[in-house]
Amino acid sequence: MLGGLALLVPAKALAAGTSLAGGISAAPARRADRLVTRDEPLLGQRSLQGGFRVHEPRRAPHFSMVSLHWQGGGEVWFRVAGADAEYGAWQRAECCEAPDAGTSEPGPRADWHFGKPAWVGNADWIQYRVRGDVRRLRAYFLWLAPREISRRQIASVGAPAIIPRSGWGANEKIVRADPYFAERLRFALVHHTAGKRPATPQESAAIVAGIQRFHINANGWNDIGYNFLVDPFGQIFEGRVGGIEVPVVGAHARGFNTGSVGIAVLGDYHTGGAITPEALAALSALLAWRLDVAHLDPATLRSITSGGNGRHPASTPVTLRSLSGHRDTDFTACPGDHLYPELDAVAAAAAATGLPKLYDPTIEGAVGAPVRITARLSEDLPWTITIVDAAGVAVAQGTGAGAAVDWTWDATAAIGGPFAYTINAGESVRHATGPIVEPPPPPPAETEPLPKPPPKPKGVPKRVPSWAWKMYAWHSKPRRSRGPRPKAPKRLPRWYWKWRRWRLQHARVAELIRIRREAGEI
Repeated sequence: MLGGLALLVPAKALAAGTSLAGGISAAPARRADRLVTRDEPLLGQRSLQGGFRVHEPRRAPHFSMVSLHWQGGGEVWFRVAGADAEYGAWQRAECCEAPDAGTSEPGPRADWHFGKPAWVGNADWIQYRVRGDVRRLRAYFLWLAPREISRRQIASVGAPAIIPRSGWGANEKIVRADPYFAERLRFALVHHTAGKRPATPQESAAIVAGIQRFHINANGWNDIGYNFLVDPFGQIFEGRVGGIEVPVVGAHARGFNTGSVGIAVLGDYHTGGAITPEALAALSALLAWRLDVAHLDPATLRSITSGGNGRHPASTPVTLRSLSGHRDTDFTACPGDHLYPELDAVAAAAAATGLPKLYDPTIEGAVGAPVRITARLSEDLPWTITIVDAAGVAVAQGTGAGAAVDWTWDATAAIGGPFAYTINAGESVRHATGPIVEPPPPPPAETEPLPKPPPKPKGVPKRVPSWAWKMYAWHSKPRRSRGPRPKAPKRLPRWYWKWRRWRLQHARVAELIRIRREAGEI
C-alpha cells in the first residue's frame, strides 16, 4: 500500500547496477563527500487523505544527508530507507533559513524554498509526498562517514570547550567570501537541524561538515549559516568563520541575521523527542558566555528591527527575548515543540552563570559635547569608568557604586582622539569597552566627487586566514583592553599590515559615503 508505512520496494533484493521497474537504475557504489544533485519528477502520484500527493519511491545514490529545494508555496515531506530496512517516518522539509536581503549572499530565487540539510544515517531509497503548490523539486544527496574530532579547543576567557573549524574538518577551500560583521550583538536565536540525531560524537562532526557543504554548494551561501552548533553529547562546534567573540553575520534566520548569534542543536526536536541533558547544559553554558561577552542580559526583552521576511516586513519593530527561538522570527516550527519550551529555562541558567555581570553599556553624545555613559550591573558593586586617548593614556575617570552605572564626561574641549571607554566593576566582572563617537566631519562640497574605495593591495592572499581576522579585531581594541593575543604567527607577515591598513581605509570611505547619503547629498 502506497500510503502505508510498510516497505514499498524490496531494496534488499536489488544489487547495484540492476534495473528497477519504471526504468530506474540502482545507484552505483557509494562515494564519500560527493554532493549529487537531481531534479525529481512530480509524476506517478496518488492522492491520500489530508490533500497529500504521494510519489513512487526512488533509488538514490547511497547517502547519509539530504536537502530538498522546491518551487511553490506548498509543503514537501520525505522518508528514506536503507538497502535492508523499512521506510522510517515521514519528515517535513523545513525552510526559512537564509541570508538577510541586501547582503552579498543570495537568498532563495524565483519562489524557491531551501530545505534544511537532514542527517538520515545510511539510506539508498527516498520517497516524497507533497501538499499544495509544489511545481518543481530538486534533491541534493551527500554521503559522509563519521569523522574523528580534533582534541584541540578554542581558548577564550570564560568560554566552554569549543571545537574549532579545523576540529570538525571545515573545508576552507569552498568558502566563497570573507565574513562580514554587525555593529554589535543584540540577541541569540536557537535552531534545530531537524534531521536524525547523531548516534556518536563522530557522526556529529560529519553532520556539521555536511551542513557546511549544503549551505555553500547547494544554497550558494558564503559559508555555513550557523555561528555555533551543539550536539546531543554536549559538544560545541564553531560555525561560520570570522571569530567566536565578534558579531559575525550568519545565514540562519532571514531578516534577523544581523546582530544575532545563531546556535543550532543537532537533531529533530519537533517530532524526535526531548533534548538531552548534555545538550541543554552545553547550550546554557555557551549562551552564558557568548551573551556575557556582548554584555546582554539573557532574561530581558528587546525591540529588533526586521530586515524583511515572509512574517515580518522590512523595518518592522519586533519584540524578542534576548534568547529567542527561530519560530519567533518567521513561519517555522524551529527549534521544535520539545526544545522551544526549554528556552526560558536556558535563559535563566545562562543569566545565573558567571555572576556578577555587566549589562547594556550605552553611550549618548559625541566628542565636542558632554558624553553620557550608562550600564547596569547584576548586583550592587563599586564601578569605575575610564576614558583613554589614542595613545592609551587615561584622560578622564568617573567612579560610583550600585547596580546602576551612570556618569557623564565633559568632552567639550577634548583633543587627542579617537577616545575609548572602559567600565570596570572588579576582577569578577567582564569589563566593557568601546569607542566614543567622534564628531562627524563637515559635509563635503557639492562639487566634491564621491570617494572610491582603495584597491586591494598586492600580496594579500585571496582567502584571508581566520587568524588575520582575529588579529584585526584584537588590534582594533584599545591597547589596555585587548586581552590575550589571539593565536597567530609570532611574526606577522607584511601582507597583514597592508591588508589591515586597506581595511581601515575602506571603512573610512564607507563611513564618508554613509554620512553624505544621510545628508541627502547622494
